[in-house]
Amino acid sequence: MTLTAPSLDVPRASTTSRRIAQLRAVAALLWAIALAVLASDAGADLGLGVAALVAAYPLIDVTASLQEAALGGDRARLLRVNAAISALATVFRAAAAIGADAGAVLAVFGVWAVVSGALQLANAIRRRRTGTREVPMIVSGAVSTLAGISFIASSGADDPTLTGLAAYAAVGALLYLLWAHRTRTAA
Repeated sequence: MTLTAPSLDVPRASTTSRRIAQLRAVAALLWAIALAVLASDAGADLGLGVAALVAAYPLIDVTASLQEAALGGDRARLLRVNAAISALATVFRAAAAIGADAGAVLAVFGVWAVVSGALQLANAIRRRRTGTREVPMIVSGAVSTLAGISFIASSGADDPTLTGLAAYAAVGALLYLLWAHRTRTAA
């Protein structure tokens, strides 16, 4: 649920774009499952495995964005910007996750979700003005922004947990799978 989320209303997508979306979805689902399992035992203090997992999540976005940008098109520049933001998020998450607690991780994750969600939302609204149907991207950007705000707010709780991050990644993965399926059947 970041800037690179494709629109569910796109009537045709290249085989490569669909494959990128499918691989991204599988990677995010596996990440969500691993985090749900590891974070349920982690408590407030994060182990090295959870810290590495949390720090690595934006790399899924970086890889998918750069692969999609390499295909060219009108979104290539925006995809490269998104990849740079996500790469920076990886660094900040690593710093927050290693030697920190779940609250710090939630705050950093939340900031990234707000920024990437707001960028996705703005891009979808801009593209909608050109006649492209972007309602699913608008919804996805709004959900990401709101989830990020929620993560930031819950970072100060007495006993913050990271399980919400797994749900966030799983929902994003399902949107990618749905998009890939719909564009395959529309083509």
